[in-house]
Amino acid sequence: MKDSSLAEKIPAWIAGVAGLALLGALLLAVGQPILSDDLWIHLSLGNAYLAQGPWLGGDPLLADALGAPLPAAWGTDVVFALTQQFGGFQALRVLHVLLVAILIGLLASILERAGRSPWVTALGTGAFITLAAYRLVQIRPHLFSMLALLILYRLLFEHRRTPSPGQITGAVIVFALWANLHASFVLGPILTLAALAGIVLAGLLEGSIRRRETMKRARAIALVGVLGTLATLLNPSGFEPHLAYWIAGEETPSLARVADEWRAVDLFAWPQARLPPAPLTWLILWLLWLVTPLVGLASFFQTWRTSRNAAETGDANDKAPAPPGLDPALVVMAGAALWAPLIAVRFAWLGVLPLIVLAQASLGLRRRLPGRSQALNWAGALAACALAVGFMGIGPWPMVSGIMPHSLSGYAAPYPAAKYHTQATWMLADAKVEGTLYAEYSAGGFYGFWLSPEVQNFLNGTLNVEPENIAANRPILERRGERPGESFSQLLDRHGIDLFLGGRLPEQGRQDRPWYYTAAHLERTPGWTPIFRNLSSAVYLRTNSANQQNLARVAAFYRRQGIPFDPQRGFEIERVIAAQPQWAIQNGVVPIYFQDLLKRGSVPKSEEDNAAREHLALLFATLGLYEKAIALDRSRLDAHPNDPRARRRLAWALLRSGDAAAAAKIAAPLEASGNALAETIFRAAQAAAVGDLAPGQVQILPLLTATEAAGLSSAIVRPGARTSKK
Repeated sequence: MKDSSLAEKIPAWIAGVAGLALLGALLLAVGQPILSDDLWIHLSLGNAYLAQGPWLGGDPLLADALGAPLPAAWGTDVVFALTQQFGGFQALRVLHVLLVAILIGLLASILERAGRSPWVTALGTGAFITLAAYRLVQIRPHLFSMLALLILYRLLFEHRRTPSPGQITGAVIVFALWANLHASFVLGPILTLAALAGIVLAGLLEGSIRRRETMKRARAIALVGVLGTLATLLNPSGFEPHLAYWIAGEETPSLARVADEWRAVDLFAWPQARLPPAPLTWLILWLLWLVTPLVGLASFFQTWRTSRNAAETGDANDKAPAPPGLDPALVVMAGAALWAPLIAVRFAWLGVLPLIVLAQASLGLRRRLPGRSQALNWAGALAACALAVGFMGIGPWPMVSGIMPHSLSGYAAPYPAAKYHTQATWMLADAKVEGTLYAEYSAGGFYGFWLSPEVQNFLNGTLNVEPENIAANRPILERRGERPGESFSQLLDRHGIDLFLGGRLPEQGRQDRPWYYTAAHLERTPGWTPIFRNLSSAVYLRTNSANQQNLARVAAFYRRQGIPFDPQRGFEIERVIAAQPQWAIQNGVVPIYFQDLLKRGSVPKSEEDNAAREHLALLFATLGLYEKAIALDRSRLDAHPNDPRARRRLAWALLRSGDAAAAAKIAAPLEASGNALAETIFRAAQAAAVGDLAPGQVQILPLLTATEAAGLSSAIVRPGARTSKK
């Protein structure tokens, strides 16, 4: 007996360890420095709601808003803002981990009751984590939608009986709260309607005695649906959020960017690298699509066959309680949920409902095969282990952990400051400039949180702007005008943009998503003055009469720090490096070993010195010090005429300095180099030499390979993270 009991426990232990390992990895990713761009918008709006209530007079973050933002998630915004106010960003991270832990714990409890087996619980929970990981690692209002759905399931459907008055009341309260926490609250009425359809269908297939009980349950669920839907109107905007849910994401494709979360899952195309869904997520969705309809149809067929046999034989079994099996309400809800990821990958988490169906089905399978329970236990335990391993390899882990810090100090940081070009951000904040800012769309929430109300965004993730602003985004990213004959600077002027924050390195883009290098977009552009520059970002100020006070504020800011700044020429990076080298190092302009680079690269005597000289040439070119970069690479080519990297750098720098003819001559040997980046520069140089290069193409031309970009950034001081506004 002891051996038999131990043999039964071993698979349970193995499945439990696999499940805990997967959960541990998830919570590690969840607890990393805040990575959700939209959180900054929620924090800003939460602060506004606390000050003004849910009916705002306008949008506090946008310069050209359509009106006040729709308060579809105002309750969540307030929760986040209060948490940050009283506990800081670290408290938000703790809240995030707690929300996800509670969510997973509730799901594990539901799966345990449905499947009554450790391996079913571990496997189902692991599958849900795989489906939802990309969403779980983001602290956003959708976490409350996940919790609300599971709470509704526990109140209304888990027991498979007519809900009590208390359960109905609890469900209606959940509906009302949900409508103030996240726009996805409409899933509640939709899935309740699906559940009602399943119950009614089952009632039609059952005998008369059971049908009465089933229809009683149907009436109770219908009441919940009606009262719950009415309860969702108890929000600051009434019926308006119901419409907002259906149009969410429609404008995002017009931004001409990869909208990760609004991408539809294509079950007939292998997933793209580094984009959701991960291959393992895709495989699980396929499995759910194959198995859930089969077991669901089998369950309804079994109900019909049992009822028919009872009717033909006059069997009193028609009066007996329904045998354990699948809940028809859950089956139809799961069927509806299967379609959601085909609309947008953000809804892959709704696979939780099919997973509960399969947990219920596994219990029935084990009851029909009592002699094979041990084999099923071992198969389930091994599947849980395989899922945990797959999660780390072909699952979401590489994506959700991609920017996770590799040190304890990095993990302790409240948010990844370098992601948002914070040296440039803090300069704008400390100089107290005002106006309309164009910056990268995805980071608009961050800039709004730290810089508003003095600086307001041209565009951010709420898309609460005129369609013309959205349409202008891609031309701005590509440094061109939008209308016929319109120049890039005219486009910015037409939209009243005062400040331009560009970023990134001139790196060769990846094919799976666009790469926009904007740091040099306004370099040497009449009417615009650089007011900050470092390796990965630049800020430009439009120097019209309205911005003279801004220019004076910037000059005063640099004067207080002893940094040279000429109001006519702006931020001159070479002067700054020479006058304040430590300031330049601390602000990410040059690497910490810059002086050593200069010493080694001045008169190279070894391969190590040549590497230093090459590093300097890349650094100067990226910083816009083209004459210095050109001098270094001309010297290199004089000594080594066949050096393709020096030739590529030199041609690029000549193009950027305006000497297209010399660039074309230098680039000529790159035509058949077999290197895609070198050949791109060759084609650009040849086109520029004959005046056939489109406006803006020189400014967005890549220079660096991924390896070169990583090496160039390796010794740059990481910007610090602030925890409160000054």
